[in-house]
Amino acid sequence: MIEKDIDMTKNKLNILFLLEKIKEPVLELIITKAIIENELMDYFSLKTYLNELEEEGFIRSLSIVDKNHYEIAERGRETLNYFENLM
Repeated sequence: MIEKDIDMTKNKLNILFLLEKIKEPVLELIITKAIIENELMDYFSLKTYLNELEEEGFIRSLSIVDKNHYEIAERGRETLNYFENLM
């Protein structure tokens, strides 16, 4: 159980890190491609984590030209800073 929670946390942090580094709203397809091609997680886990991160206020979903984009929210930046300061 603890290992599963650690994996979930790492995966969510990977998503936040990706969104932070890009610095602009990112098409969901680009996020999916980057995550899947680098074998960071499977598609269904990614979709679950994106939904959870949005519901929890760590990221925002935007509709731009009828396509779903994501960007990091202030709460997501604060979370990344917290973990960076631990290291």
